[in-house]
Amino acid sequence: MELSERAIQTLETEGCVSVYEQDWVAKEKSVLHTKTIEPLQVYVTEGELQVPTNDVGGRFYQAGERFSVAPHTEVLVIAGPAGARAVIGE
Repeated sequence: MELSERAIQTLETEGCVSVYEQDWVAKEKSVLHTKTIEPLQVYVTEGELQVPTNDVGGRFYQAGERFSVAPHTEVLVIAGPAGARAVIGE
């Protein structure tokens, strides 16, 4: 089973109602935000995503890593030089 399929299965098992994949081209910036009382789950399956913070450079998430976006929050993400793909669960 490939990483995307495992991520989808994991998020569905954890109770995410909506699970989908999102792709970013190299260096693309976008904002992820939650509209529900549950956190948004982001499971990186290809490439890397940077989440800038007050720290130098922020946090980089590689394929196989995941992070959450708190409810009613917006988070900027920046795709790595090869782009990125993630499975997102709401």
